[in-house]
Amino acid sequence: MTKEEALEFKAQHPSHYTIMLPRKHPDAYAAILHFNEGHGFHDIPFPQMFYNWTHDVTEWPKCDVCGKPAAFSSMGKFGYAATCSRLCARKSKTTLEHRKKAALEKFGCEHSTQNEEVKRKIRESTVKHYGVDCILKSDEFRKKIKQTNLEKYGVEYPMMSVDVKARREENNIKKYGVGSPMQTEASISKMLATTQSRFGCIPSPQSQKNLAEYNKEKQKAAYENLKTAYPDYELLTTESEYEHRAGHLKWKCRNCGAVFETLGHTSLYPKCKCRHRDQEEIEFYNYIKSIVPDAILNTRKSLPSGREIDVYIPSRKIGFEFDGLYWHSELRVTNNYHASKTNEAESVGIRLIHVFSDEWEQKQQIVRESIRALLSPHKAEDNIYARKCECREVPHDEAHKFLDETHIQGSDNAKTYMGLYHDGTLVAVASFQPEKKNGNAYFLSRYSTISRYTVCGGLGKLLSNFIKTYRPSNIKTYADRRCSQGGIYEKTGFKRTATIPPKYWYTRDFRMRIHRFNLRKSEFNKNGLMYESNSTEKQLAEMNGFVRIYDCGYYRYELECK
Repeated sequence: MTKEEALEFKAQHPSHYTIMLPRKHPDAYAAILHFNEGHGFHDIPFPQMFYNWTHDVTEWPKCDVCGKPAAFSSMGKFGYAATCSRLCARKSKTTLEHRKKAALEKFGCEHSTQNEEVKRKIRESTVKHYGVDCILKSDEFRKKIKQTNLEKYGVEYPMMSVDVKARREENNIKKYGVGSPMQTEASISKMLATTQSRFGCIPSPQSQKNLAEYNKEKQKAAYENLKTAYPDYELLTTESEYEHRAGHLKWKCRNCGAVFETLGHTSLYPKCKCRHRDQEEIEFYNYIKSIVPDAILNTRKSLPSGREIDVYIPSRKIGFEFDGLYWHSELRVTNNYHASKTNEAESVGIRLIHVFSDEWEQKQQIVRESIRALLSPHKAEDNIYARKCECREVPHDEAHKFLDETHIQGSDNAKTYMGLYHDGTLVAVASFQPEKKNGNAYFLSRYSTISRYTVCGGLGKLLSNFIKTYRPSNIKTYADRRCSQGGIYEKTGFKRTATIPPKYWYTRDFRMRIHRFNLRKSEFNKNGLMYESNSTEKQLAEMNGFVRIYDCGYYRYELECK
């Protein structure tokens, strides 16, 4: 069977030739397979194999735009396309020329929006729907843009994001060899030529008068901004050196005292090798990956908005956020940033867990144990059954020591501590505090178990014994959405009654969070801090250099006791 006969056979049986040809012409089918294997075409559909053989295609054609393998179509126009995708097809010269030709014939210009009649219709339609002649003048539309940017980047405009600036500069360096396309020799030459042709001198007369003074003021402002932009580092470069820095800045790490240099563009922020966020995040990621090998670092493919998840485990649909205190403070993200990201993850079935950098630094063993308990395969020998434990009240000193060693928030000042003892060893503690407004109602403040073990039915038994002893009317508790979905409370009979908005801590050195209770307005005057009686708590905090860090909010649960 010749190639011409094969093409005629396809024309006679356009819908079934892939099934009929191997049966009626096995020699031709074998020749097609041999041809494709001989030229490196593997795991491709039979219609593509057939086309390669009948048209003597020995190499996969490349996309005219990006150079990737071109797309193949077995439907409609049979054969290889000029491009690899619809995106490249829209960018191809053929498509662009076709659009220009069609626009010229229909509108008399290269693009429809250049036509005055089209412009008029667009303005009339925009006025009709939005009340303005340009949609960007609409307050409602601008608010939507800002809201989308806040949810996606944590700032009102993408170019306010340090991450976006850094990625843009990295891409420009790869593509042009400089941080901005305007710094290329071609761009500079073009600007100078334009200025020369328009004004007869370089720079323009208006700019020439104030250029030196303007540049000096701008450079001074940039230098002052650098001095305060990175609180973990001290800028050693003087203002005079900054003016003639030749692309480098000198920094000193406030943590270890190391001195190092960086490129002079502000988006390339300083990173010391001792204790910067990336190093801690890699350490955090490596620990998770040692438990679950398919953990992925810094993926943007899991959330609809494209926001990044620091560590993601596809097999479990669990994500982890490593929240550095500076980059996740109100200086960099909105109050609702962490909550909105958690909500978005939950909307696509992903459980997102947030760990603040000071928790990893100061309570790493507790964080590691919590992650291990969540991700490691469950073993029967790690179980301790509550029915085999003795339940009794725990002395305050013993309870405080236990909670400091096992609970991420540490000990509290509760009135009553109930504990489970297994063979004389304390293995679980729950703390209860009476409500101020209703002495017969209690608040479950802490529940924690011994490391490396699961106390099966522990909370249920502690609650049962507490209710029998103290007979409360009801018990309330809260689940921190950073790390809990409240499942343990629902299993023990609690009902979810409210979702609480995000709360905040304070920080000044970006190494440790301070609970807001310790920085109430009344506390500033007591601790020797700057104080003004007519200022609010937030104003006093800002006056003393404190900034807020918000969490993800809480779920409130209540248990009615009969």
